[in-house]
Amino acid sequence: MKHKIKKHNNASSKSHTHVHLWDIPKRYFPRNSKAKNYRADVLRLVESLAYTNKLTQYSSMVAVFNIKSIHQSKPYIPRPNETFGRIEDFVYHYENYCHRVFAFREKILQFLNATLPIGYTEKQVKIEHIIINPIVKQAKIIPLIEKFSKPTSALCKLIADRHQLTHRIYYGDKFDHFLRPNQNVNQSSFESWLGEWEKEILKRAAQVGRAEYEISEICNHLAERIMTYKDSISVAAQGASSNKSKR
Repeated sequence: MKHKIKKHNNASSKSHTHVHLWDIPKRYFPRNSKAKNYRADVLRLVESLAYTNKLTQYSSMVAVFNIKSIHQSKPYIPRPNETFGRIEDFVYHYENYCHRVFAFREKILQFLNATLPIGYTEKQVKIEHIIINPIVKQAKIIPLIEKFSKPTSALCKLIADRHQLTHRIYYGDKFDHFLRPNQNVNQSSFESWLGEWEKEILKRAAQVGRAEYEISEICNHLAERIMTYKDSISVAAQGASSNKSKR
């Protein structure tokens, strides 16, 4: 979609086929709001998440290499503490990513509330409120926000893991911090058990990779929809004022 943006210096209009979050002109931010501060927070988290994704993907490959090497006679047979150490590295980065995804969601919601005329206080801003708000719906932003709540989305799954990590995951005996399969193993099934262990790690790493794609989609479309909506209400307000002056 093309979007017309008039420059403040009265230069000719410039046609934009795409506008990123950091390209939103100042005039779209309400005065005396925290919109620009929340945008800065969002963009910092986007960079941080991209970096944490790299660490997660790298550490997953090292962890899987160590697991694979357990039943191989060459070229490398790791000691148990080396394997567990590499898996701990992966778990650390994965957990870090989950926590940052939750923070990203909360900052996005606050940014929308501060930028659009939604009217919630900061404490009232919750995804269950934003996702049913008529202004957010009119601005066609709900499909982007639903990426945080649809069970099929990677972002939703990571946030669910974040809640587990924060509130329940270390309690009871069902969670294994090294992500080992919860099944009995003997010598004949040991190689298959190791294969399931690899899959458990790779599944989480892939989920982080999909989340990066979903974050990119949000950042690539949110600004354009905010600007289109605010332009539409500005035109409507001008039309109403013009009609009033003619009476």
